Amino acid sequence: MNPEYEAHARLCKSIGDMAKENEDLKQYVTGLENRLRALWDKLEGERKHYMEHLQLNAELVSEIERENERLKEQNKRQNEAIDSLREMYAKEAKP
Repeated sequence: MNPEYEAHARLCKSIGDMAKENEDLKQYVTGLENRLRALWDKLEGERKHYMEHLQLNAELVSEIERENERLKEQNKRQNEAIDSLREMYAKEAKP
């Protein structure tokens, strides 16, 4: 066989092998990119979910604080009414 032909054949096979390896690596990288994108989307979805829950919790805390203030005011008015009744009964009890 012709040595130049054999060298050319080996070179072509080597180029073919490298092209195949390059294609395999491209597919591997594409697979990694797809996995990364899927993980990123999943994390983004979870982040949105938790942000919504944090917002809801903040709203609930505000509502609880408002209700607490309303109850404090109601308690204050009731205590004032009780004190007033005590004073009234104390005056009535004195001869």
